Amino acid sequence: IGAAAEPSLIEALNSDSFRVRKSAIELLTVLESKSAVDRIAELFENDKESSVRSAAYECLKRLGKSAEAHFLRGLDAKNEDILYDLIGMLLDMKSEAATDRIAAIYNRETDPTIKEAALNFLTGIGASAGKHLVLLLAGDDQSVRLRALDALAAYRYAPAAERVAKLCADEEDEEIREKGFVFLQSLQGEGDAERRLAGLLAHTNASVRRRAIQAFRELGGNGAVAQIAGLCHADPDAAVRDESIRYLRSA
Repeated sequence: IGAAAEPSLIEALNSDSFRVRKSAIELLTVLESKSAVDRIAELFENDKESSVRSAAYECLKRLGKSAEAHFLRGLDAKNEDILYDLIGMLLDMKSEAATDRIAAIYNRETDPTIKEAALNFLTGIGASAGKHLVLLLAGDDQSVRLRALDALAAYRYAPAAERVAKLCADEEDEEIREKGFVFLQSLQGEGDAERRLAGLLAHTNASVRRRAIQAFRELGGNGAVAQIAGLCHADPDAAVRDESIRYLRSA
């Protein structure tokens, strides 16, 4: 079978027989035919026969970026199985154009399977999802906050510094708080991460103050000497004073 068969196969996509439609899609997939992409996308979105939709899905996946516009259009699908597949497909092709729409799907969806697929997309697509991941840091779900923070750290997303500093200040989960400090340290010289760390030196929680001092010690430099010297003399917590001394000796 070759390209000469394409017109007949494309015509067969309109057959009343789902078996014929399915077979035509499978053959067009082998040919990697881009001429049929519009019709195959329609079958993927609307065909009543699941085997035809599945064949269309495989064909569109094979076509990759050339079918991206159809995948984006398909995000309006009401069929949850189709929507789940589309989100995964868009992640596989690293479709940054889908980021805002999939973030909206995550925010409105109640179906846990779709919500998980959308979160996988947001944490896997790259820095284009940064602004959405920052918002997730304020959510009630501890596991989501952790995943969002891990993704932001992987992308070194400097605009998150303010929100991550707030996480370090307010977070009750020690693992998330520690990862927040590590994130701020990783941004040395970028954005206002060090200023955010300095703000934590005045926190009412002694463990937060101590960890902020440790962060400055590990970063090196003397940008916080005056503030930490004050803690060395006046902080009511012995662990904070001891950490202050270690910092001052290394500064």
